[in-house]
Amino acid sequence: MLHGGAGATEVRGVGASEPPCGSGQARVQARFFGQVQGVGFRYLARALAHRHGVVGFVRNLPDSRVELEAEGPAAQVRAYLEDLRGEFRQYIRDEEVQWLVPTGEYRRFEVRTSSGAGSA
Repeated sequence: MLHGGAGATEVRGVGASEPPCGSGQARVQARFFGQVQGVGFRYLARALAHRHGVVGFVRNLPDSRVELEAEGPAAQVRAYLEDLRGEFRQYIRDEEVQWLVPTGEYRRFEVRTSSGAGSA
């Protein structure tokens, strides 16, 4: 279930729909809809991840969405998402966000090869 408009933030589903509170670790999975491919989204997502000290990945999906997972201190992950939304508010039409249990599997933030989509 999507929440409409560029102000959309959360989707109810497998993970928690609210970001974790406190200073513990957090992991988020987000999928962005709109004109999000071919506008530098992935590369700015990586630059912002480095600035906020979060790790994970971002990639284009074949259906024109962009997917990312980010993990790090909860406050930094929340700030990362807010900055990303702010930078691309004119391109993001909608989004799905799920807060997941952190796994510690990522060591850096990377732009992954698109899964069947053209590179942007």
